[in-house]
Amino acid sequence: MAASSPQPDILPENGPDIGGRRTLGVVLSGAALLVVIGWAGLDRWFYEHVSCVLNTEEVRPLQHCFYSLTKPFWLACRLAFGHVLGGAVIYGLIVTRHRRQWAAATVGLVAVVTAALLANALQGAIGRLRPNRAESHLAFTQPAVGLFERAAVSFPSGEAATAFALAYVLMRLFPRWCGAFLALAVLTAGARLVNGAHYLSDVAAGAILGAVVAWALLRSTRRYWWGPPAP
Repeated sequence: MAASSPQPDILPENGPDIGGRRTLGVVLSGAALLVVIGWAGLDRWFYEHVSCVLNTEEVRPLQHCFYSLTKPFWLACRLAFGHVLGGAVIYGLIVTRHRRQWAAATVGLVAVVTAALLANALQGAIGRLRPNRAESHLAFTQPAVGLFERAAVSFPSGEAATAFALAYVLMRLFPRWCGAFLALAVLTAGARLVNGAHYLSDVAAGAILGAVVAWALLRSTRRYWWGPPAP
């Protein structure tokens, strides 16, 4: 009997469900709810009563606020998981240490870059102003002005989209570590709330966008890195 060829560690689309993937579904469902209630008014309340309390650097820079004391941690999360550069470094580690997974990892890197670019394009097209640039969560620039010039726009969050695209890819490649990857994505998105750069619905929409982009690209190219589906 011939020995079967080794398969990558990635979880097959029709394979057994795991707690991490179910947890991701719960998180994304909660994110969808946050988008709705955020636009309904929770966004501004959260910014004024939570974000502004945690981060007082702009108004009281000499006082140690929560964000000042924990800033290195949040910056590390953003650089490692919320930036394309961090995704590129992780990609390099994967293809170096797990060479059988280079094809899936490459698709994953494309997904991360695509999510980041799409989020930033949507920010410019939608033109929602950042919390510290307006008195209302319903304040916008002129339509699409952010596509052609630099503007302080925020919806959806690019770093949240990047983080959740990366988390989804890593959860597929290394299913045993689903919880850790999801936690890192949540912390990265949370960093944008703690420093007051985004509204709740900004990061929630970014999370949904990133996960959906990664899911769509991995699924549509599955036969190239896993093989054709079983008959």
